[in-house]
Amino acid sequence: MPNAGTLFWDEIAEICPSLQAKLLQVLQDHEFPRLGEKKNVGVDVRVLAATNQNLEEAMKTGRFREDLYYRLSVVEITLPPLRNRKEQVPPVGRILPHKIGRKIPEKNEVVE
Repeated sequence: MPNAGTLFWDEIAEICPSLQAKLLQVLQDHEFPRLGEKKNVGVDVRVLAATNQNLEEAMKTGRFREDLYYRLSVVEITLPPLRNRKEQVPPVGRILPHKIGRKIPEKNEVVE
C-alpha cells in the first residue's frame, strides 16, 4: 500500500475529544477522507504515541477516550523522566550531538 508508514503523535493526551474520535476512526477503518474530496484514502500506519500524563487517570476524568487508549496500548513502554535518572544525563548529552550533527563542548572547551 503506498500510504503506509509510522505516525508519531507526541502528547497524545492533549488532543481534543473530537480529534480523538477521528483518529480512532482512521485506526479502525484504515482510511479517511481527504479535505475537499469525496473518495477515501486508504492508509496502513503504525502509530507511536507519547505523553507525560497518566492516560488511565485521563480516561477516568473523561479527558481521553477509553476505546482509543486500548487501540493504542498494544505495547506500552514506561520511561521515568531524566530528572529521576540523573546518572543517565551525561551519556545522553554525549550521544545527542552526534545524532543531530553538532558538537557540545567538553568542560572548559570553547567552540567557535
